[in-house]
Amino acid sequence: MCVKGSNICYEPGLALFSLQEQPKLGSNLTSCYTFIMIAIHKARIEEVLEIKRVLSETWTDTYVGIYSQEAIDYITSKWHTPENLTMQINNPDIYFGIAKDNGQMIGLVTARKLDNHTIMMQRLYIKSSYHRQGIGTQLILEAIKSFPQTTKLKLEVEEQNKKALAFYKKCGFKETRRKEEKVGEYTMPTIEMEKDI
Repeated sequence: MCVKGSNICYEPGLALFSLQEQPKLGSNLTSCYTFIMIAIHKARIEEVLEIKRVLSETWTDTYVGIYSQEAIDYITSKWHTPENLTMQINNPDIYFGIAKDNGQMIGLVTARKLDNHTIMMQRLYIKSSYHRQGIGTQLILEAIKSFPQTTKLKLEVEEQNKKALAFYKKCGFKETRRKEEKVGEYTMPTIEMEKDI
């Protein structure tokens, strides 16, 4: 519900952000990109099929120049099954956040608690038409807020995903090591990064 003539919006269970009201968690995070008004909420089981569709779309957009469509289809068929997504949504040690613009799912994040002070961002995907509008930053901030004791945020990014690498560096993440992840016959070279918050 929005208050007419103002930028103040509220709906139970949703985090709403606008240009005028930005959360202030962690240095460099709120200055990554300009914000637009979106709603963020924890994923619900009834959204699993829509989540799977958004992941399929964003994975193809992200990796089409890096991997073959066959590889993308194989990896997403293993990682993004409705069963896996449902388990992640139900896991109390995982924050699974959804971003929506006027009710349309436009992005998502998952972050897993590693210990009382560290979370690992496992996934951050935004539809390409919504890139560079602050949505990824907002999703990261919501993940951090879900684990209030967090002092360190870690992530892995595919080393050829130059847009994501540039975004994370701009947000203050530093490379800690490189490794390879095997998915069936496919190998994904990744870069681990972290940021103190």
